[in-house]
Amino acid sequence: MCGIAGIYSYNADKNIDFALLKGMTDRVAHRGPYDEGYLLANTQSGKIYNYCGEDSPSDVRSQLCFHQHEDRAQLGFGFRRLPTLELQECGHQPMYDAELGLAIIFNGEIYNHIELRKELEAKAYSFFSNSDTEVLLKAYHAWGEDFQSRLIGMWAFSIWDIKAGKLFCSRDRYGIKPFYYAAQDGVIYWGSEIKQLLLAPINKELNQAMIWRSMKINALMVYDDETYWQNVHCLLPGTVSAFTKGRFRSGSIIA
Repeated sequence: MCGIAGIYSYNADKNIDFALLKGMTDRVAHRGPYDEGYLLANTQSGKIYNYCGEDSPSDVRSQLCFHQHEDRAQLGFGFRRLPTLELQECGHQPMYDAELGLAIIFNGEIYNHIELRKELEAKAYSFFSNSDTEVLLKAYHAWGEDFQSRLIGMWAFSIWDIKAGKLFCSRDRYGIKPFYYAAQDGVIYWGSEIKQLLLAPINKELNQAMIWRSMKINALMVYDDETYWQNVHCLLPGTVSAFTKGRFRSGSIIA
């Protein structure tokens, strides 16, 4: 299953709150009880900080430390892991590739990851794990945003591209994997479940019209990106969102 959490401040002078990021990640501990991880990024200097969590196994703890001090960071990833394809510590997330300058949090499964891996190996990419998460990172590096047209599977992921200063988020074509977000005061918050966002300092006014409509048709997918809260939205199926140095862009996945 797995669970993702993220906070991104458009304002380089406004640091994110790690305690909030951890709280949002803890809210979905049931989605990934076997490991937890955090990544903080200073969007100006490009510096990356990686941390494990209390539920991380010993092999992860031997490589990463706990968060102990306040880092100057404008972007944070949180992750709860339920291992499936890669059972070893090399599948730990958030996954960061220093050589490529990319980091990712990913919930889902890419069914054709073996075929994609072979294509990437033919392009001289090497791999340190058997995870489809690593395949996503290197596919993005090799083919850019259009790499999604090659994917067969279900997913909700966020990639931080250090060199481009870009946060890139995507949800699978049928919306199998959840992705909720809210933005306020120059900060965007996102995660696998709405209750994570209710911890954030956002407007929590209820969406009365949505509540009334849902009593007729109780299926959120019918109502575009709306939820029961005015300021909480879902990333629509087959949709991508990108934030590059504060500028927002959205679009559809190439079929």
